[in-house]
Amino acid sequence: MSEQRPSRLELYIEILRALEKLQASNLITIQEATNLGQSFLCHAMNFLEEQNLIRKESVENQTVYMTTPRGDRISRYFTGEPQEVEPDEGSTINLA
Repeated sequence: MSEQRPSRLELYIEILRALEKLQASNLITIQEATNLGQSFLCHAMNFLEEQNLIRKESVENQTVYMTTPRGDRISRYFTGEPQEVEPDEGSTINLA
């Protein structure tokens, strides 16, 4: 019986989880952490950046990637980790 390939969504979540653990990292380190091919990883990083799930910055002439708060929430949602609840600025809490 053949093993089923992971979906694109599963691979995107794997990249987000790796970035959460690594904090900020370059493509080579992300590739080593996820075992994904370079061409797919480049495509995925562009997609995740367009969706505002990751951001890239230039640090000491090197491009590093990190998750955005939105990317963290998405990763936690799909991995089943508890979500941090952030109250709305205009909302009030009634304790009575």
